[in-house]
Amino acid sequence: MANRVLVVGWDGADWDILDPLLSAGELPALQELVGRGSRGVSRSCLPSHSWAAWPTFLTGRDPGGHGVFDILEYRPGETRRLPVSYRSILAPTWPQRLSEAGKATLLVYDASTDRTVVIGSAVDGAFTNGGMLWWSTGDDETLTWHAVDLRTA
Repeated sequence: MANRVLVVGWDGADWDILDPLLSAGELPALQELVGRGSRGVSRSCLPSHSWAAWPTFLTGRDPGGHGVFDILEYRPGETRRLPVSYRSILAPTWPQRLSEAGKATLLVYDASTDRTVVIGSAVDGAFTNGGMLWWSTGDDETLTWHAVDLRTA
């Protein structure tokens, strides 16, 4: 039994496009991952855009259950709608539950679009550059940056 699990959620990816690239040897790292594990297709939710679908994936609940319906949300006391973040998800996520159970978690998705990336339960954002994953925790007064080399992690 494996003591590690890697879940890759690739926003907008389609096996109808990836399979010919895998067969042609164009994606060797992905081919190795698929060969060592399994693959599948995630069912989406309604609305089916990324802003609602990722929280659905993380919580197992539809948008009515986790509270994220769109890229922008209304917040009490604000005069305009603001972008959603991990704080917008109103239901527990499986990475949070793993962290609470004492398991190390790292969840990265769609980093190339500079969207909020969840690593554990207290991360504000993350990005990759040159094989390094960078993320921040804290607030404006206590902001701390962290990094891990994805080539050796």
